[in-house]
Amino acid sequence: MVEIIAHRGNSSEAPENTLAAFRQAIELNVDRIECDLRLTADNVPVTMHDPVVQDIAVATATLDELKTIDVGASFSSAFQGEQIATFEELLLLPRGKIGLMVELKSRDVNHERLVDSVVKLLDKHQEKEAGQGAICVGSFDPALLECFHRAAPRYPLIAIAENEGYLNAFKQLPCSVFALSHKIATPSAVKQINDSGYSVWVWTVNDPLLARYFIALGIHAIITDKPKVVSCG
Repeated sequence: MVEIIAHRGNSSEAPENTLAAFRQAIELNVDRIECDLRLTADNVPVTMHDPVVQDIAVATATLDELKTIDVGASFSSAFQGEQIATFEELLLLPRGKIGLMVELKSRDVNHERLVDSVVKLLDKHQEKEAGQGAICVGSFDPALLECFHRAAPRYPLIAIAENEGYLNAFKQLPCSVFALSHKIATPSAVKQINDSGYSVWVWTVNDPLLARYFIALGIHAIITDKPKVVSCG
């Protein structure tokens, strides 16, 4: 069964990486929700893709400062007042069997600080998470992923790649999944990864026809901004 993973939540219909987008993805009953994590100056993991939001650098701002930013109004007036979400706020949402794909962002952050903050939250919510869908952790940065694995080896690892050479880059890590940009998910690449015993996830696929093409190649999950539109049928 091919999974549907909501990229930054239901990001085609709500501001990406916000609680609104995550709640919509839960309502759509996707298989997983993907989110990006960055660390604030006061060591709070927040679900943000970009290092800078409205001219404020996430890494040098406190959570209180970031919470004053309206990240919804530019998407639609219906989301005016939507705040930047913390990873803990996402963990507190009742997801049921919906899993999480957590992407750790490495720019402008000390690896150990980010990993320590994330693992503390995972440990804090461990009992609650036992009844939720599984959490897996990925990154484009092998060094950051290695740091996370040393701290919390119980979580499955995802190697995220947009260029060739990913197999060598992540070969020292026990990754169970290779998440490839659709631009490099060629038939030979998918076959090579499958033959090596790994799962293949492809991002970001918003066209149902393209999704079906990748499914025919033997991939295991589609990461999409449009989970309502993209079908695994």
